[in-house]
Amino acid sequence: MIAVGRHRALAGDAWNEAAVRAVIDEIAADAVAQFGSDTFWPAHPSDDGVGYGNPSFYTGAAGVIWELYYLHRVGAVGVAEDFRPVLPRLLERTIAEFENSSPAGYHKHGSLLIGDMGAALPAMRLAPTSSMADLVHGRALANMGLPIRELMWGMPGSMLAAIHMAGMTGEPRWRGLFEMQAARLLGALEDTPQGQLWTQDLYGENDRWLGPVHVSPASSSRCYMAGIG
Repeated sequence: MIAVGRHRALAGDAWNEAAVRAVIDEIAADAVAQFGSDTFWPAHPSDDGVGYGNPSFYTGAAGVIWELYYLHRVGAVGVAEDFRPVLPRLLERTIAEFENSSPAGYHKHGSLLIGDMGAALPAMRLAPTSSMADLVHGRALANMGLPIRELMWGMPGSMLAAIHMAGMTGEPRWRGLFEMQAARLLGALEDTPQGQLWTQDLYGENDRWLGPVHVSPASSSRCYMAGIG
């Protein structure tokens, strides 16, 4: 549901690219200024219990590093920071956090959003190694034998990782992995009265979802009624 009071009303101003770029650069500069090499970034108070210094791609440092590097690489921001020295610590903490917080048996999954597969992507951008590429491939391949068809834990996340890895390495193995997982994912679609849906096996429950993320037909209806989408 949307918290209306947290969003600014549209101002009706004419498009001003220079002003937009200045705001983006200001946000990036503030993010770099808030970074600590040992603690990464503070948590946002609305992040539902996410602790200070979270390392994950989903709610933590790996995702912020990935985005800051991307913005600088495409010329969207002028600010730059060398995050290579913290990459070993980032991976180490991501693994520890993933193993400690995962539900029983979930440590086997190649998780894009909270596992080391996701944390390895910025490492491959900033300091690529063959061993890091092998780590991502091994984690992604493991998802072929697991039941979850969801972005956070399963094949949709592996497939996104494969797309980025193909671009970064030029290796043909990523296309093969992507196609294999896409075939399995599409083959799992089921005909229902609401159209084609996936049945997710997640956290011990089986629910039908519209797509490979956290969206059920009922929650999607509520989102649209609230003005999302």
